[in-house]
Amino acid sequence: KLARRLGIEQRTVFAGWHENAYAWMALAALLVLSSDFEGFGRVIVEALAVGTPVVSTLCPSGPDEILTGEHSQWLVPRNDPEALAAKITQALRSPPSVDPSMVDSFDIEQVVDRYLTLPPRTEH
Repeated sequence: KLARRLGIEQRTVFAGWHENAYAWMALAALLVLSSDFEGFGRVIVEALAVGTPVVSTLCPSGPDEILTGEHSQWLVPRNDPEALAAKITQALRSPPSVDPSMVDSFDIEQVVDRYLTLPPRTEH
């Protein structure tokens, strides 16, 4: 009803829950993460892995660990809907290029290898 009232019904799909959302993600023009808090932000990695650009709020942890370098420009302050709307508009008008290999460092084997090279914890 809201989509109809806002006049976006023809441009909006409410697909419901799907076991595998990657196909939907790959079709999206943009993934927007508007969280106040993320432990990591796996959905960002998933979107980038299928080539979908991301705009995200700058949570205390997570998004800025993934969207680094030139991609950090797509982070916006939390609780700033105007900044988020402006960044979404910018990304839709001039989509950022996404190289799916940018998330290779989050591959499970690489993460485990890095974890295993950590020095043992010492008790003080």
